[in-house]
Amino acid sequence: MKLRLPEFSNVGRPIKAAFSGVSTRTQPVTQPTGRFLNRHQSLSVIVGMSIVTALLPFIILLPPFNGFGNQTDFVDGFAQAGVWVLLAVGLNVVVGLAGLLDLGYAAFFAIGAYTYAYGASPFSHNHIPFWPMLIVGAAVAANLRPAAGAPTLRLRGDYLAIVTLGFGEIVPVVFNNSDTYTNGTNGITALYQPAIPGLFPNGFGFGNPVPYYITVAASSPSR
Repeated sequence: MKLRLPEFSNVGRPIKAAFSGVSTRTQPVTQPTGRFLNRHQSLSVIVGMSIVTALLPFIILLPPFNGFGNQTDFVDGFAQAGVWVLLAVGLNVVVGLAGLLDLGYAAFFAIGAYTYAYGASPFSHNHIPFWPMLIVGAAVAANLRPAAGAPTLRLRGDYLAIVTLGFGEIVPVVFNNSDTYTNGTNGITALYQPAIPGLFPNGFGFGNPVPYYITVAASSPSR
């Protein structure tokens, strides 16, 4: 006759259930602010970049930065750098997030720029305000994207890079030879400046780069 020992594996279950809500964490509890920022990393990046953007025009007034130029020169450089930051962030969406090696991305940047130039310059005799044309330029570039991307849907790696590189070379050739719409190699000049009723009704002007800096900062991904 075999003796059967009682099973004690379930004895501790009621005790575990009673103390299941009690935390046995040995790590220090993070402050509420730290937990919030860890869960919302994108928000923490936005807050950090907003603070840096607001402080940049004033940091350059301190030594040693004030010895390399005046505030206007620095802010103008920051505004131009912000344009290239927007281009880099857009490329990060294609290459970094989608994982597609697109070497013709700058072509769509040019398409949007020429769209605005054609709609708001003496060359085309159109004077459409900057803010609507900003949306129109982005919409035109976005709508042309499927037409250029359709032949590359099944391509990956080096093949995708070669095809998109070819598209990036085709666009400048077309713009340089379309004198009727782009003024050829001379390009479209004397573009109308952005204007804000009440603040800058006659345009931002060229002597004060602060409005351009604010516009680029508000259009950046840090907003």
